[in-house]
Amino acid sequence: MLFGNKKSFGLECSYKESIKGTPLGNICLWIKGMAVGDFSEHCNLADCIIHFNHLLKWRGKRADRHLSSLELGEAIEFLFSALYTDNNKSEEASILDWTLYEKVILLPTIPPFDGWFGVVLDEKDCQRIMVSKRFDKPIEYQEIICPPASYENHINDFFYWIAECIGRDQFNKILIE
Repeated sequence: MLFGNKKSFGLECSYKESIKGTPLGNICLWIKGMAVGDFSEHCNLADCIIHFNHLLKWRGKRADRHLSSLELGEAIEFLFSALYTDNNKSEEASILDWTLYEKVILLPTIPPFDGWFGVVLDEKDCQRIMVSKRFDKPIEYQEIICPPASYENHINDFFYWIAECIGRDQFNKILIE
């Protein structure tokens, strides 16, 4: 199933089966024709549901003047460093960075997205979606400017679809856990 489109911005997913209540399938995002994630990688879709649901609560609250002022590579590297690099920071500083920036983390940390880092920012009249493929050298960056709530609309479409596939009760159970 494809929500959105591959040439601009979309979310592609498939549902294979549920094992002991865990939905399994495939997922990736598309940004300007580039697959973000490995769609051939089988994964636990419950992890995606949990991550995406967490991000939905930040809808319209991901504005950051400093991040918006940075170029694509600068913004990605600033956030990646703040969230995942020690830089001799104190534990308090690391917790503060996480608290400030967890709301912009686009991608769950599950196998289809291994090696990828993504960010979604709410800007004045749009959303800025930025990704980088971390393990390739040089690091590959991509971004797209979308209408407001584009990301959330695709996530909501995914939620309706997966709830139909696995059943509303199972979907709600995943959200509660």
